[in-house]
Amino acid sequence: MVFGNGAYLGGPEHNRETIIPEGKSRRLAQQGVKLVDLFDKSIVRLQAALISREYLEAIGGLDENLHICMDLDLAFRLFMRYPVTYLDRVVFLYRKHEGNIGRNQELRLLENIRVIEKLLREFPESRDLLGMRRIAHRIAYRYYRLAKGRWKAGDRGGAREAIRKATSICPFSLKYRLYQLRWI
Repeated sequence: MVFGNGAYLGGPEHNRETIIPEGKSRRLAQQGVKLVDLFDKSIVRLQAALISREYLEAIGGLDENLHICMDLDLAFRLFMRYPVTYLDRVVFLYRKHEGNIGRNQELRLLENIRVIEKLLREFPESRDLLGMRRIAHRIAYRYYRLAKGRWKAGDRGGAREAIRKATSICPFSLKYRLYQLRWI
């Protein structure tokens, strides 16, 4: 697979013009893509990817059970089996609006957790490549964000359950513990 960058159609988002920040974009093109690059931030967008049909079929294609995180899942599965290259060019424009399914934070966070768990299950070597601490922090942070969203939406029980999961994954996180105590 080869993939490139995208620019935000409506102007800067997250204080930048492109999906992948300029410095990281140059580094990915010069030094190559590592699993940690895909893991830390979901940088692959299928709109910006060229994928060999042969390899796409060999990994089972897109996971149709996913609605938002199919890019990340596909990138993980391709990366773990085949070469992945990055092109430091903007190759598509990305339009963000209220109707984007990606704005469904609950679904996005839950799918992100599922995709990470799938990576660990299907590719146990990913644990060594990423490190268990990094994995734990990413999953716990997703549960924390899920908890905050649920609390804000009035789902107190769901928020407590999500913050309990975050705390069980990262038991020494003072922030997660404080939220857990606050929401008792």
